[in-house]
Amino acid sequence: MLAHTNFVIHLGWATVMGWIAATTAGAFFTSELIEGLAVQNNSEFVPTGWKGTPIFWAVLFLCVSINGFLSRALPILEVAILVVHILGFFAIIIPLVHLGPHGNAKEIFTTFVNTGWESQTLSFFIGLNGNIAAFTEEVKHASLNVPRSMLLSIFINGLLGFGMLLAVLFCAGDLNKAAESPTGFPFIAIFTNAVGSAKGANTMVSIVVLMSLAGAIAALASASRMMWSFARDRGLPWASKLSSVHSKTAIPLTAIVVVTICSALIGIINIGSSDAFNAVVSLVVEAFATSYLVPCSLLLYRRLKGQILEPKESFDVISTDKQLKWGEWRAKGWLGTAANVITCVYLSIVCFFAFWPATKPVTAVNMNYSSLVLGTVVIASLIYYLLWAKKVYQGPIMEVSVHAL
Repeated sequence: MLAHTNFVIHLGWATVMGWIAATTAGAFFTSELIEGLAVQNNSEFVPTGWKGTPIFWAVLFLCVSINGFLSRALPILEVAILVVHILGFFAIIIPLVHLGPHGNAKEIFTTFVNTGWESQTLSFFIGLNGNIAAFTEEVKHASLNVPRSMLLSIFINGLLGFGMLLAVLFCAGDLNKAAESPTGFPFIAIFTNAVGSAKGANTMVSIVVLMSLAGAIAALASASRMMWSFARDRGLPWASKLSSVHSKTAIPLTAIVVVTICSALIGIINIGSSDAFNAVVSLVVEAFATSYLVPCSLLLYRRLKGQILEPKESFDVISTDKQLKWGEWRAKGWLGTAANVITCVYLSIVCFFAFWPATKPVTAVNMNYSSLVLGTVVIASLIYYLLWAKKVYQGPIMEVSVHAL
């Protein structure tokens, strides 16, 4: 391992809680999009916490149903989603560009609208905070196929996302008017203004809703695998239950249900206070960034110290604490070191600015409480470790195929 077990367990808690928050955020965003469509088609509908939370629960129920009872169909479903993802891109961008108003290219690339902080630099860094890795134990030849799929995903979605960003900005029209949309989503107003038809905009937004739902389904799948894996390592309470898998489907059904229940309970907070709900969900950025920064920093340290062996230098199937070896997929030499340095610098910036409030002046309402939430998670993990986990937690449990032996 890169770090001592006393330290790893706290990162594990942050990662698991971050994935639970990610599942909650994905399902909640989908429910908000549905509410936006309701406002778009019924001006008398007023979104409230007690209306949105049941929709959020319905989205969660759909996610857990697919993950729990249609798990064998997930690969087929994911292929179908990929097809809709690519075709949906063209189904949105073509009418948007063809029918919408066209802005000035110079204004699009040189005009910056800052509504939070007076400094453009601060606004940029705070705006940075806006996983297939969880499935590595279920992927054949994961050391090679998982990095490939990650890069391919970034490449495809990076191109599509940048293209859609340019199209939306080019056809946005009056940004102030779009920002005041009663739907709560400026892009819905931009779509409606572009195609000149509420029904046409509904179709375009429905594609976004479907993609958001797919993201929530994937987040639940990842969160449950992360919880199952960490429980198997005895890093969580009731580890024997959480680390169990269904006898027929071999999926972590208990972990799926527990993650869903946790997300549903978090959703109750939204009925009373949307600010408190957002404070809990904000754990996503901080938890992920922290859990990535620490191992990346340790990897850079081990790389610079020359403490990672070439594959040919070690023939052990499992590396020990003092013996790490490279996998099949890596950037060698200065290129790999540069990539590690850039990663650490970027994550350090994200970790620092993730705790800043989004706007000024700072009040009790718009305050960023993510530091409080993350601190609570760390304290809880520390208490659990001191009271119980230090007796049973020995770090990640390595499982290898009999073919590897």
